[in-house]
Amino acid sequence: MSRRDVARYLSLVSRSRLRPEGHEVDSPTMEDDLRSLTTGLTRRQPANVSLLGEIAVTRGVNLPADYLRFMAESDGGEGDVGARWIELWSVEEIAVAASEDARYAGVLLFGGDGANTVYGFDSKNGDIVEGDWIGLSQDELIRHGSSFTGFLRGLAHPA
Repeated sequence: MSRRDVARYLSLVSRSRLRPEGHEVDSPTMEDDLRSLTTGLTRRQPANVSLLGEIAVTRGVNLPADYLRFMAESDGGEGDVGARWIELWSVEEIAVAASEDARYAGVLLFGGDGANTVYGFDSKNGDIVEGDWIGLSQDELIRHGSSFTGFLRGLAHPA
C-alpha cells in the first residue's frame, strides 16, 4: 500500500494513544538499520497496510511504525537476518493466523523461523514476543522489546 496509508494508520495510532510508554522512537538511524538488517530477505509487492491496520485494531495490537514501513515496501519476506533465518508473514498469512489460531491470547502472530518458533506483537504491553507452535504460557514468552528494528538487530547480533 502507499506511504499515505501508513501515515493514516500511524496518525490513528498516535491519536488513540495505543502506544505504551517506553516504545523506542523512530529515527533516521533506525531507518538505516532496518534497511541494512533486511537486505538478506526476499522482497515482495507492497502489503495492504490498511488491512494490516484493521487486523491490528481488531486484535488490540499497536504495530511499531518501523514494521509498518517495512510492510509498506514488502508484504513480508523470508531469508537471513544475520545468521538467523526468519519468515515475515504476508498480511494474508497474518489474517489467517489471527482468525484461526488462539494459541496466544492477546498476541498477533506475524512470523517465525520456518520451524517451531513464532513471533508476535503482544497487545498487553506492545512487546514483540517469541513463542513456539506448542504454545507457551504468557509468562514464558521471550520478550524482544517494542521496536521491529531492535527485534531484528537482536536476531542478527544475539547477546
